[in-house]
Amino acid sequence: MAVGPSMEPTLSARGDVLLTARMTPRAGDIVVAVKPTDADTHVVKRLVRRQRCPPHHVWLRGDNAPRSLDSRHYGAVPDALLRGVVVARLWPPRRVCGRRALRTCAAPPKHQRE
Repeated sequence: MAVGPSMEPTLSARGDVLLTARMTPRAGDIVVAVKPTDADTHVVKRLVRRQRCPPHHVWLRGDNAPRSLDSRHYGAVPDALLRGVVVARLWPPRRVCGRRALRTCAAPPKHQRE
C-alpha cells in the first residue's frame, strides 16, 4: 500500500493498493525502493533516469514535487535498493489500472527520461 502525498495525483495520499513485480525498471516506471536514509522504510517513486547517475544507480522523483522527499534530497539511489516495479493499482476499484496507464499518469517530461 502506498500512503502519502508524494505521488499525487497518480497515487492517492489516502492509500492505493499496488501490485509489484521483480523486473528491470525503465524510466517512467513507478518503483518501490528502500529509503536510502532509513533502511526500515520503503518509498514509492517514479524512476526518472539512469543517465547522469553513477553506474548501477537511478534517480527517483515523486510526481508531487513540492511534497516529495526524493533523489533531489538524498541523491541517486543504488539499484540494490530497488524492490520492484509497480505493475498495477488494485485498489480502489474505480482507479484500477496497469503499468502502462501508471507510466503515462504525471510522467516526467521526455527530456528527463532515458
